[in-house]
Amino acid sequence: MKFFLLISILLFLSISLSGCSYQKDDLDVSRETEDNNQIEEKQEEFIFQKNQDCLKYKDGLAKKLQEKNSSFGELSLEQIFYSPKINSCLYVEYGSKEVLYNKRLLDVLNDGPSSTPLEGCFDIYKNRTEQCEEFDKKVEEYKKY
Repeated sequence: MKFFLLISILLFLSISLSGCSYQKDDLDVSRETEDNNQIEEKQEEFIFQKNQDCLKYKDGLAKKLQEKNSSFGELSLEQIFYSPKINSCLYVEYGSKEVLYNKRLLDVLNDGPSSTPLEGCFDIYKNRTEQCEEFDKKVEEYKKY
């Protein structure tokens, strides 16, 4: 009888302690998820603030592009954003002339006459090829960490 009682107590303790172990693991996963959510929120806040900072270049760039003499015709500013990948403000320049259009991704801090675009595409209206579809996808990648 004592043996059966001892076995019962040991079995009860082992089950109870293993339950505590599972609860501890659940708490660790919960804390890790909470920490990851806080990191993501801080990254989003940081990128939002940086995007706001990049907007200070918008008017100057738009004016510069309108005045620029380009073989691609009229140029305009399509978008401006902060890139965590480059750690700088980037913008998409859009040019159109007759049936052709051109898009280039440039760094605000490196956009002189001899600057090389980070990405670009050239196409004919109504004939949207994979090159410009890939361009749009590549631009999105520059917005991510």
